[in-house]
Amino acid sequence: MEPSPENISQETAPQSEYKDVEPLFSTRAFEILALSTAPEGIQIITGKTLARPNAKSMLLAQGPYGENLITKISDDIKNKEVPRAIREAVKKNLDSPEEKARLEILHSIGLTEDQLEEYQKRLIEEKLQNPSLLSAAEKTEYIRGMERGQKIGMRNVVVSKDGNTLIADIMKVPFVAHRHIRKPEDVTRGLIEISNATGVAAVLETKESDPSQNFFGLGRRFENNGQYRASRASGGQPGAIGAGMIDLTFSRHTAPGEPERISNTKILNAIDKEFGEEVGFSTQTSGGENIRITADNIKDFATHQMTVEVGASEADIERMKIACFGRDLVAPHNEIGVVAQSSKSRAELLEIHSKMNPNTTENNFSEGMFFIPADKESVGKFLTQCRSLLPPTHYMPLIAAMYEKIATQGNEPAADKAEADAWKKEMEIGIDENWKRIDEMVKQYYIDKPTAIEENMLESKRDSINTEGYDPAVLSDRQIMEKQSDGSYIPITLDGELDLLGFSQTA
Repeated sequence: MEPSPENISQETAPQSEYKDVEPLFSTRAFEILALSTAPEGIQIITGKTLARPNAKSMLLAQGPYGENLITKISDDIKNKEVPRAIREAVKKNLDSPEEKARLEILHSIGLTEDQLEEYQKRLIEEKLQNPSLLSAAEKTEYIRGMERGQKIGMRNVVVSKDGNTLIADIMKVPFVAHRHIRKPEDVTRGLIEISNATGVAAVLETKESDPSQNFFGLGRRFENNGQYRASRASGGQPGAIGAGMIDLTFSRHTAPGEPERISNTKILNAIDKEFGEEVGFSTQTSGGENIRITADNIKDFATHQMTVEVGASEADIERMKIACFGRDLVAPHNEIGVVAQSSKSRAELLEIHSKMNPNTTENNFSEGMFFIPADKESVGKFLTQCRSLLPPTHYMPLIAAMYEKIATQGNEPAADKAEADAWKKEMEIGIDENWKRIDEMVKQYYIDKPTAIEENMLESKRDSINTEGYDPAVLSDRQIMEKQSDGSYIPITLDGELDLLGFSQTA
């Protein structure tokens, strides 16, 4: 019998993260648990909405380790999350018609532009110091800001036998928890239960005049990303585009990232509530409503992220499907892989991206783009030989896109699938070997250059880092180093790897 929402939505359902799901692709860094070549892709069915476990008690049970995490998370909420949300709320209100009218009055009685700007800065600072001064509109916007820090967690995942349906229970995951609780050690301690957010990673295929000359578009991840990043001078670190952790409040029926509903009771006590309830972890669902997530939600979110990152809007995409689902084993979390077919050529996408203004995009964020040919030889070489590593699950949509191309290339389905499976197995072995080689490079670098350990701890703002292999919190080009004949080290860079692999002309 195929799985259905009913058979996992009972109170007696197992509380394990996955149920009867065997990895289809397994490496040291990530696993693929579902892979679909169906035109419609993987369909997602939501089971039940789970209440969050008691985060505070789970952390306290860990002794000093958990107490340290509570302190870090509390500081993050108090000194980062709340001030950010208040600033955004007040700034948005300053653009309201009412506030603009007030500023016009102040201007008319003699205040200069500089004085008006100083007035606005002072207003923001006053409300940061005393949140009770927030207006009703600002409180509402503050709640929206804090809600955007809540992400989707997927539990009790079931994949149908044909791989085209995924059923999961959904829970709220504060992103502030995921930022601090995402090490393999936290999995063994059982803490991943309170921080396992779900991400999306997408690959975009161009549409050239000759389909055999299509490209896959990827992104360059720079320092301002939280993890899996490299310096801008090195060309960044490769990764998917349209990537990010899925907002709990994201819905196709609302503006991207905006909550569907904000209850009055939540507005009234919001600021105090963030500090008092399980170190900022709410045990309630958004607005008391059941959380639902569908394939369309995922596609909308991926499209929104593509627009933010590289300028590719919904109008630039002809087809989009959820092609795979898996999990990151380095900074543990789930990931949904999306494959998209662009209506634009590589040249047209580059032109669109070149017109983006990084200072006006959401969060002042814009990744660079680069391309590799959409054929199995090029993709295979990039996946298994590029030493500027992709974030683990960002390999997934590229694997899924190429796998589908091979499996559906001709009129002999059985032979085509056998070829695709053989290619997939080759990638599984090659990617795993590449990651292990990088681990050895990082380990040897720290043995030879122990001063780099403290330097990288400072840069990554961590009190400890992995010195036995690759650490996602450390800049890629500050840990993946190649030893020279004279004993010195030079960083492995994305630009250098693209040149070495023969992709510099297309990238």
